[in-house]
Amino acid sequence: MMHVLKMLLKEWIIILIILFALFLRLWGLDTQSLWVDELFNMDVADPSHTWQELFHRLKCCDLHPPLYYIIERLFFSVFGHTAFVARIVSVLAGTTSILAVWLLGREILNRSLGLTLALITTVNYYSIYYSQEARGYSFAFLFSVLSALYLIKLIKKPEAKYVLFYALSALCLLYTHYFSLFVLVAHGIISMILLAAEQTASGRIRLFKGLCAAFAIIIVGYLPWIPFLKAALAIKSFWIESIPPDFMQVFFWEYFGNAALLKPILSLLLIVYLLQVSIAPKKGLAAKDNPLVLSFLLITCIIFTSYMIPYVRSLMTVPMLYARYTIVVLPFILLALAFGIESFKNRLVRNMVLAIFIICSLINIIWVRKYYEKVCKTQFRELTEYIVTHNRNNYPVLNGKTSRQILYYFKKLGVEPRLVPEPKEQIVDSILHSNNPEWSFTGFWIAGTHVAPKLPTEKQKELERKYILLRQKDLYDAWGQLYILRSVTEGRIHTFNYNEFSPGRGTVNEREQLLGIWSGYVQTPPFDLAAGDYQITITAKGTDLKSVFPYLNVFIGEKKAGSYYLNGNLEEHALRFHLPESGNVALKIGFDNDEMIEGVGDRNTLLRSVIIERIE
Repeated sequence: MMHVLKMLLKEWIIILIILFALFLRLWGLDTQSLWVDELFNMDVADPSHTWQELFHRLKCCDLHPPLYYIIERLFFSVFGHTAFVARIVSVLAGTTSILAVWLLGREILNRSLGLTLALITTVNYYSIYYSQEARGYSFAFLFSVLSALYLIKLIKKPEAKYVLFYALSALCLLYTHYFSLFVLVAHGIISMILLAAEQTASGRIRLFKGLCAAFAIIIVGYLPWIPFLKAALAIKSFWIESIPPDFMQVFFWEYFGNAALLKPILSLLLIVYLLQVSIAPKKGLAAKDNPLVLSFLLITCIIFTSYMIPYVRSLMTVPMLYARYTIVVLPFILLALAFGIESFKNRLVRNMVLAIFIICSLINIIWVRKYYEKVCKTQFRELTEYIVTHNRNNYPVLNGKTSRQILYYFKKLGVEPRLVPEPKEQIVDSILHSNNPEWSFTGFWIAGTHVAPKLPTEKQKELERKYILLRQKDLYDAWGQLYILRSVTEGRIHTFNYNEFSPGRGTVNEREQLLGIWSGYVQTPPFDLAAGDYQITITAKGTDLKSVFPYLNVFIGEKKAGSYYLNGNLEEHALRFHLPESGNVALKIGFDNDEMIEGVGDRNTLLRSVIIERIE
């Protein structure tokens, strides 16, 4: 460790690279909600649970070994059980990986390869993404690199410290993800090949003893987890679909964010690397003699075993190949690319190729994919906030798929909801048709998360004969609906959905459940409204022209209730108004700044629903 610190003090460039990597991995860390897998981790590693509960959950409900959860649990105990703490653990592992790949590149070839490998890892989409996710994949990446690093050190110099370092890093890898087993198979193959390539009998004996000692430590250290491994192997059905034959190509582009900008560069660098390998000098295979062939052996064996063994098992028993599970091979794909860049002997050309790679990677991440601003994770947090805000009567929440996960955010908001974890269709049938008082709800929420579909149209229509759909919120991969008994809302709450207006110059879109108002106003049929104070909640969005959105005006009868500018998001907006006299009135909504420029755009309003609620 002291040796590494001394090198870092001398190598100011790698310090800057690590700081830049840390910045990219901290940027926007807590802007998105935890999604279903991250919330599972929050539950498993919850410090209020016993250690026995942690291991029980892993054996019954998850396919991952315990190291990541143990580290998370320790961090939660010290710094608090929060989403930020959960993700900062992954940030630290992901940033440490930059140091690890630098050391790997130095060990295989030289300082220049180490810096190149560190730079392209810093801007790699997959590395950034999983360094910001509260899952163990950044640890799998890190320990895959460290175990390869110390395996090479052990083979070059079979000393006791390298035996221990390799065994420990390999055990950490094994206790992070089950795909590490395939990496260890590759390590065994590499070890046998390089053992056979040793030029002296004494060197071969020393290496053999060192490798035997290391693998003995690994086997003994992994024995306690064998029962859990057997339980994982016994699984005969899984959520992963059948694996297409072109999965390697699909995975490869996914590692780089499917960046069209990078595809020609990636292809070029791999071709250059393979050409360099093909014309490598006819030296022996000894690790210290031929870095290029050593890298090819390392890359090929790890990629082949980590892809082919699970692929064959997927074909024979149960599908188990998924892109993120193969993150253990990513460091070695990056190593091949770094070698490709280093193959350009002219320093100016090499630096230009590296600069183009980095710039194209950042353009894809920041501007093309809009990674730091675009919502791409299930909005559990926003959904629970919405329910809590509008659940003054503590109505039960129906959530059959992710009840345990959604509970985390309710707890963070200091709320203990009445969760009903059974499937929503089954519960709705009970609410509508059962005489059991247990299902006699005045109102209830349906919370749909993680690709949970809404009720079928016929079932929703049946439900709306007895209940009013009072509130509806659509978020990314999440939605919430509040239903209230019609008898309870009578005279106090009036609701108007997108299809209950006289469209005028507008069109009803049933698929998106929106009323498009192209110009002017739309209105409801007349209805009786008693004198008093009211809140009117409008769910709508607009399309802009010249960066100006529709200016919405709302009338109750002839009285203006309020006005405001829409934006591009389907959001609720509340207005308060006072009706001095009772009467038979109509609700009228429209906008007064309509404009269209041919070939440029059109300013329009898209209306979902309106709620008029009396304020007691």
